[in-house]
Amino acid sequence: AKFARQNYIAGRDAQTGTLSTPLYENVYFVHHPKANNIVSELLIAGYQKWTVSADNSVKQAIDILKDKGNSQQGLYLGSHSRGTLTISNALQTLYPDKQNAGLLANTTLKMVGPAANVSKADNILNYLQGKGEDRMSKEGAILIENSQHDTVGSSLFIGNNPYTINTNLKNKGSGVLLWDIAFGESSSHNCYGLGQKQCGEDGYRDEKDNRIMQPEKTIFEFNQDVSKP
Repeated sequence: AKFARQNYIAGRDAQTGTLSTPLYENVYFVHHPKANNIVSELLIAGYQKWTVSADNSVKQAIDILKDKGNSQQGLYLGSHSRGTLTISNALQTLYPDKQNAGLLANTTLKMVGPAANVSKADNILNYLQGKGEDRMSKEGAILIENSQHDTVGSSLFIGNNPYTINTNLKNKGSGVLLWDIAFGESSSHNCYGLGQKQCGEDGYRDEKDNRIMQPEKTIFEFNQDVSKP
């Protein structure tokens, strides 16, 4: 819950105007239990990545999407790491039923350090928002926050997503970066959003902007930048 609370949204500080105030109200968590060893964790992640799984977390996500995705108050869903696969699998499950076009018309998604490929997920979301097969603007597109040094979000074999930050103030090598992701208290994979104290100490956040929300960018904007001549 610590990372879930820090990663997605924050309130604006009344004095500084920065998005730096943690929010505790009106937040609902869908928890996917962590495996008891890294090998099992990788196997589960692989299953989620390469199949459209229908585990309990995916079913919970589908229920939330169906219940609130087109509600008047709207729905904001944030997901991190393997949690992005849960949301992606939920979208893929809803997609084949053509009656679901428009089901998520008032839904905003944010994916952080995403194991899912955000472009593919956004193509499906666009259809479920009732906007057809091709997204034409950034409105409603998935928000992404991802580090260049995050193996989960950026590597070709897992997320293969563009990056929004590349902070590595201590110039750690690839082996140390990977070790921190697997075993460290802080890493390029868990210093998103508001960050945490250890992130600044370990060089994954600049001290001046640690505990302040990082800039957001939609995957549509990234894809538009790539497509420009």
